[in-house]
Amino acid sequence: MAGLCNDLGQGIYSHLFDRHLVPTLAPSLKWDYKDASVMMFEHMIDQNNLEIDEYQRKRVCELIRGTPSSCQGAIGGSSTELKKKAWLFDIVTNRRNSIDVDKFDYIMRDMHNLGLLDNPFDPFRLI
Repeated sequence: MAGLCNDLGQGIYSHLFDRHLVPTLAPSLKWDYKDASVMMFEHMIDQNNLEIDEYQRKRVCELIRGTPSSCQGAIGGSSTELKKKAWLFDIVTNRRNSIDVDKFDYIMRDMHNLGLLDNPFDPFRLI
């Protein structure tokens, strides 16, 4: 769910919007599309009365942001348990080196839309 909702808060032309357009139009606004994605995810859950328990809801928010305990409240478990599961937070939003599924997704999409390679990333090449 975090992977699907990860970019809900991005504007048109994704990072160009976030890094250049928003600061130009509203210099005092501290815009983070990950925060906007979380807000939109929570709104979607609330408005559609979707059944998702609070633990799962918080975990999805944290995975979107790429940081444990970034949502309101804790995600559950001890700090030792969180350290063992830290790699989960690198899948959707990797704050350590930025190599994550989000990057692979937009690189493939952008290259396709630019008429470059149809499939620059082959996830099956190592199998």
